[in-house]
Amino acid sequence: MKKYLLLILILLMPTWAWGANWFAGSGDTDFDAQDGSHVSSVWNSNADGTSGTYLDFDTGPGNGDVFIANGATIAIDDNIGSGSVTVTLTTEGTDYGGTDGGNFSIAINSVDALTLYTNITGGSTRCLLITGAGSSGTELTLRGNITGGTASSAHGVDDTHTGAGAIVAVIGNIVGGTGVSSAYGYNFNSASGSAVTTIDGNATGGQSPALYIANDASATISGNCVGSDTYWSGHGCYSNHTGIITVSGSIISQNLGSGAVGPIIWTPSSSQKYIVIDGGGTPLYASAGIGSDSGGTQVSAANTAAEIATGKYFVKKDDGVHTQGTKTAGSGGGASAW
Repeated sequence: MKKYLLLILILLMPTWAWGANWFAGSGDTDFDAQDGSHVSSVWNSNADGTSGTYLDFDTGPGNGDVFIANGATIAIDDNIGSGSVTVTLTTEGTDYGGTDGGNFSIAINSVDALTLYTNITGGSTRCLLITGAGSSGTELTLRGNITGGTASSAHGVDDTHTGAGAIVAVIGNIVGGTGVSSAYGYNFNSASGSAVTTIDGNATGGQSPALYIANDASATISGNCVGSDTYWSGHGCYSNHTGIITVSGSIISQNLGSGAVGPIIWTPSSSQKYIVIDGGGTPLYASAGIGSDSGGTQVSAANTAAEIATGKYFVKKDDGVHTQGTKTAGSGGGASAW
């Protein structure tokens, strides 16, 4: 009887599907390059890229598979994964026994609306490069989490796409890289103010900022912008130029990293707050959203600036839009609000 009970327990236990590792085995090539039998000429199970088994696209990739650039440049021109299959793209090779470096690239356009069910992780180089000029609507959807790398400019995603109304939609969380202050999770560096990136998830700083906006790019994030508790440079959402980040979640500044820096438009609901946390983990200031909050200062009642306890930032409501910026006077210094 005990033997049968043990067998039943084993059958009832959950099974875990561990993904396979695939290494690029050639230089400049397409992600899904195949021969006549639908077997990949790119992705090999061995780190040398050639002496193992090649991926059969009739049966794969499988959920949890990891695609390692292995020093190669891989162009993506089709969908990857599905609602039940999420893979990882990475330029971190040595952790898997391969070669660091290389990248993946995708050029959006007004014809093909692609979806990548992929987690994206930078290593010593940028992982996914997004280029191209779309027209209107969502041109590319990234369904998965994005993480910055470990070297300067080794962003998880480096996005320079342009085009009026062209949108890259991220459905997942973004985390800043480690080891340096300039390996952003998502770097949106577009000279086109009409090109947009949307994030349905949180942006959390590592040693580098999570979401970084340069030039005239603009982004919207429905989740939270959370600063690092370990690094001064680990901001959650950081706009370094004229581009604006619109945040509808909470903005949470930790002991060191700020939740949001630069041109930020904050449009919270009643459940979102602007929070600054001191070294002991105690909120110094928690601004209410549109509703009331007994633990914070109400900023929606009138168009007046509500000062955070540190004196460094303000929150102001103006015609229904909450704006956060650097305080113009006081202990926060003389920097002007944007």
